[in-house]
Amino acid sequence: MANEIQILYTKGQTTTLYATLHDSTGNVWVEASAGTFEAWNAANLATYKITLTENGTNSGVYLGTITGLTTAGKYTAKAWDAVDAVIGGDALYWNGSAEIEQTEYDLEQVAMDDTVVSGVASNLKEGLAQLWRRFFKKVDKTATNIKTYDDAGSSAVTTQTYTEGDTDTVNSAT
Repeated sequence: MANEIQILYTKGQTTTLYATLHDSTGNVWVEASAGTFEAWNAANLATYKITLTENGTNSGVYLGTITGLTTAGKYTAKAWDAVDAVIGGDALYWNGSAEIEQTEYDLEQVAMDDTVVSGVASNLKEGLAQLWRRFFKKVDKTATNIKTYDDAGSSAVTTQTYTEGDTDTVNSAT
């Protein structure tokens, strides 16, 4: 793929702009070797640079191509000017051979297939599953409890105590 890095900047730059690519641990892509990340070392800056060129004449859109990146993940691209000052940056979601939309990547990570949580949710995926069960699956509400059930509707997966009064109180799930 080409032109994965896209930066908006002042049109008609006569000096070269460049980008660097960073992984989730802060290591930087060594563009010169097209295959490794390493801890930032200012002495190696020339090996990190991904050249950005203006798309057309005076468009203000600068494009750069990453060479050899085959590991899927979320990366950060930083754009730099000729005096090594950061001028912009953005997240880059990569499937191993091409850029993908952020939502495509994120939804893949939180697929809701067969998510049944007993007790208190510990992450977003579990919380969404419990919220779904609370409003769209079998729920029993008595004067003292709210129970949500598994897909078959036969086993309680969460129970919350409930108190009615001037102010209704629903306690944490267990």
